[in-house]
Amino acid sequence: MLYGLIDGELRQPRAPGERAACRACAGPLLALLPGDGPPQWRHVAGDCDAWDEPELAWHAAWKERFPAALREIPLEDPATSERHRADLCAPGTGGRRTVVELQHAPLPEAEIWRREDFYLRQGRLYWLLHVHDEGQGALRTCMQVSIAAGGRSARSQGADFTVLRLPGRSVQFIEQWKRSSAYVLLDIGGQLHHFATRRRSEDLLRELQRGEFALRPLKTESFLAVVAPPAPAPP
Repeated sequence: MLYGLIDGELRQPRAPGERAACRACAGPLLALLPGDGPPQWRHVAGDCDAWDEPELAWHAAWKERFPAALREIPLEDPATSERHRADLCAPGTGGRRTVVELQHAPLPEAEIWRREDFYLRQGRLYWLLHVHDEGQGALRTCMQVSIAAGGRSARSQGADFTVLRLPGRSVQFIEQWKRSSAYVLLDIGGQLHHFATRRRSEDLLRELQRGEFALRPLKTESFLAVVAPPAPAPP
């Protein structure tokens, strides 16, 4: 986790040996300053969230785009007492929330469903997936080749998509995410794309063959405004 409580301030560690408290469990945290990643905290007695994963510079950069009050929010399902820490979470109307989960590492499909089941009980969920080549069979390169080659136009729920085909051996990645019950966004080399899933585009997915997927470009500013709308200007 990137943020711990020190004297009432929620922040990243600044020096080796610093200690903080977890705002979810109040457990002690120890500063971790890896040479290849952002400064972060590690639970002394094991993380209180079983879904915790190592934080990369990519995670930190996205979290820093949102207000500090929305980062690393502990959530609990009142019916089951299950607890997890959302990467980003914004309040909504009627007690509903908007959760953003930043995902760098591949996830088994059963794990995707497990996490969606929890977060969708809170409100709406956006997956933001880091599409990269490391350990993913040149996935980013294949995606960029597909986008550059172009495809056919399609429309779903009032939005225009481009249907593309993925070359290479990474078909399983797109097939499992097409079945997501949440919104899915792809960060491909710093460019944001809305990836069609059954959440809003089941009509479009019925037309796609295995290995085909649909994207539409999305401005980062538009995504930020959806999750955390700017406060209205004073009268």
